Amino acid sequence: MNGAAPPESRGSGRIRGPLDFPLAGGEILDRGLPSDPAFPPPGARRHRLSPPFPTPSLTRTTTRPRPSRRSRLWADALDRLRTRIPEREFRTWIEPARWLGDEGGEARLQVPNPVFAAHLEGRYENAILEALHQAGSDAVAVLCLVRRNRKSEPPADGPEHPRASTRSEPLSPDFTFETFVTGARNRCAREAALAVSDPGAVNTPFTPLLVYGGIGVGKTHLLQSIAWRLRKGGPESRVLYTRGESFGRQVVRAVRTNQLYPFREACQRLEALVVDDLEFLAGLDRFSRSAEEFFHAVTGLAERGAPVVISATSHPRDIENLDPRIRSRLESGLVTDIGLPDRATRVRIVERKAARRAVVLPDGAAEKIADRLREGPRDLESALSRIVTLARAERASAISVELVERILEQTPLPAVRQTGLPEVIGAIATAFGVPPVRLVGRYRGHEVSLARHVGMYVAREVTGRTLSEIGRAFRRKHSTILYGINRVKRQRARDPGLDRLVERLIRRLR
Repeated sequence: MNGAAPPESRGSGRIRGPLDFPLAGGEILDRGLPSDPAFPPPGARRHRLSPPFPTPSLTRTTTRPRPSRRSRLWADALDRLRTRIPEREFRTWIEPARWLGDEGGEARLQVPNPVFAAHLEGRYENAILEALHQAGSDAVAVLCLVRRNRKSEPPADGPEHPRASTRSEPLSPDFTFETFVTGARNRCAREAALAVSDPGAVNTPFTPLLVYGGIGVGKTHLLQSIAWRLRKGGPESRVLYTRGESFGRQVVRAVRTNQLYPFREACQRLEALVVDDLEFLAGLDRFSRSAEEFFHAVTGLAERGAPVVISATSHPRDIENLDPRIRSRLESGLVTDIGLPDRATRVRIVERKAARRAVVLPDGAAEKIADRLREGPRDLESALSRIVTLARAERASAISVELVERILEQTPLPAVRQTGLPEVIGAIATAFGVPPVRLVGRYRGHEVSLARHVGMYVAREVTGRTLSEIGRAFRRKHSTILYGINRVKRQRARDPGLDRLVERLIRRLR
């Protein structure tokens, strides 16, 4: 037939066309009119289809095309890479890459932008090649090809590229300097925070400022106080308060959407940068792209004398996987810690939080709460909330001392890690650079004597052992242990450096 109209059906008076029904084997059955009593009609003619027309079957079964060797190769390699690369990194850097094939010893991948290409070739080339070799490829190099567009190019002169923005986290109206309770163990951090957040101050020696301390001691309160004060002195959009996790997500999003250069420019336009939780940035990804952009942001702002404030749970030298350049940059400013509040500060925290809630506590109640809970402001506020809630539930006209005592008895104390005395002695020896044998020996030098007394004090704080047990570990009498503990107590009140060292040792060993 080859394109010609089919001949008329014998005796039918009609032309075959759309009602022709395909049969297996490339034949067409001429169906009769719907009114025909028989199917197929007598004398129906069959016609062979000429190529290149398809030959579908009556059951309409379809066979999926078999995947090519190239697609099977990459699929196999992806399965292998998925088990070797952390899931976050795999989704961010491997999945978006499009497989183009392997030619001339090169495994070719299409990626969104030059930054993506440079990182994929530099960080994951060996892993990709190993997976491809196991899948049957003979490629010896990875070549990333970039789909060129304006967004992926470095910014030219003029604002023709998109202006990316940085997202700031919301601030709590309760976290201000006016509500921050100052004590002996957070006074240095508060004074530095006031200095760096002074709107009129430029090139202060406190930037970058890093505040570190345990969980729930007031780091977030202090950082948000800084952000509130800075925003009063300038446009809100120029002060970025964010968490380490959020900053890392913004970097990854900028890379994947070809907005890295605009994002970097947005960071450089900031007037201040306040980042809570540095540890998350250090452990977010091993490829260090987020750390790289964080380093550029901190360096650019610090060189202009703009405020940079960061919080962490540890000193920069104790943070694992932290980029050495970031560590060096942070240590060039001021690094200060916030310790656990002492008893007097805890009492003031309870009284201040009760006053903000318009709650009247009986005499001695704040002291009882402070004596029971020694961790930080967060635990104190939680206990106060339970007291207020139970008083309302019992329809009490006023909060009584008996109610407070009942609530405190039901409050579980924080779990204390079982730290042994040998572990304490080893930590003290490392901190003071003294051999452990001298701490328990007869050596009486001033440095060793101080280290020994600090060890006695720390052992009493973190192990819960009796004075006699501590004395046996240090090979000293009961009275000597008591003297050493009291000596360290007095010196902590006079020497802020020793106070911070002891606090850090206690926090590390608990």
